[in-house]
This record gives sequence, structure tokens and C-alpha cells, in this order.
Amino acid sequence: MHHAMRHGVPIVIAGDSEDKVETSARVQHARVGVNLRTGRPTPDAVRSAVQRILADPGYRARARRIGDAIAVAPGAAGLVDDIEAMLVARE
Repeated sequence: MHHAMRHGVPIVIAGDSEDKVETSARVQHARVGVNLRTGRPTPDAVRSAVQRILADPGYRARARRIGDAIAVAPGAAGLVDDIEAMLVARE
């Protein structure tokens, strides 16, 4: 999912094990894809979801905004800087 978002690609997501339920809910909430709400989607459900995404440019626009944010995020180095700043502030 991160790779798709990084490149501004909306997704069709399915799954009901491990962290897939939470991840799918986040995709739905951010409106960057369609949550099929099952671990065993039918071909018709996948087709319908893809058509929905292709018909609504808002999915791509929202995915692109997230991708742009990922592109400028400092990654692990930024996390280390944030933690160090918090530790200094506590001293």
C-alpha cells in the first residue's frame, strides 16, 4: 500500500487477517481506494471497485497528495531527529 500511495496510485484493497482490516479501513477513510471488506472478493467485486476508481478522479488526486507527502517526508532520519529533540526537551 505504501508503494502505491508513494506513486499516487489508488488501490482496491481486501483482507480480513492480520492488520488488513485496519489498513483497509484507513484506505477507505482517506478515500484513496476501495475497501472490499472481505478476505475473498469476487471477480465482479474487484471489477466494480476498479471501475469506480477509474471513473472518479478524486481517488487519484487524494492518492497523489499522500504520495507527495511521502516524497518529502524525512523517513527514518527524521524520526531520529524528532526523538532526539523530544529527549533534549525533557532534560
